[in-house]
Amino acid sequence: MVTIRNSVVCHRTGDWFVRDLPTVADTLFLVTQSLIHKFHIVCGKDDIARFSNENVVASMNPHHAVTTFHNYLTERIGPERAEYAYAWNAFRSSNAQLVFGSDWPTAPLSPYTQIWAAVFRESAFGKVTGGWHLENAVSFEKALYAYSQAPARASGWGSEISSITTGKWADFVITTERLGDPVDPNRLRRAVAQSTYISGTCVFERYL
Repeated sequence: MVTIRNSVVCHRTGDWFVRDLPTVADTLFLVTQSLIHKFHIVCGKDDIARFSNENVVASMNPHHAVTTFHNYLTERIGPERAEYAYAWNAFRSSNAQLVFGSDWPTAPLSPYTQIWAAVFRESAFGKVTGGWHLENAVSFEKALYAYSQAPARASGWGSEISSITTGKWADFVITTERLGDPVDPNRLRRAVAQSTYISGTCVFERYL
């Protein structure tokens, strides 16, 4: 007997649709052994824990968040619900599977820009100094994991790609910036790839 594991991608908006997804995931998993991916924006406090369901992967776009903070988010959904918008750290603390993606072309393709948004949660337009609900920011290391190892594991490629580990493909990037320790937000935001290696072979070189 051969079992084929497929992935079902759901893009849901609205309270009812968000709250219903873990239940839908359980049903589909029993029938098709499916893995559900979810692009998520706003959740209630009680809903976050439900995403610890192992059959659900919460896929979020960090840069979408920093274009709404201090812009129109609170005006549209109210301050109480805004507290749980883009609640990345709350999801991680609930043991939910969290992955980051670019959602390009509706947001910047650069992973450095996306990771900057996840770590610092600052307005992309520079409207306000400081981050929005920093209790839901994630560290640079956690953001990098959500942008590399987490999606690789969710897609079934975790043992082959996504980290510099013996036995995995030698896929890595050399950046134009030394990011610093702690990571400097300005350096992170302006970083680009200097060189890109796939399976140990240089496939891109930037000449400055």
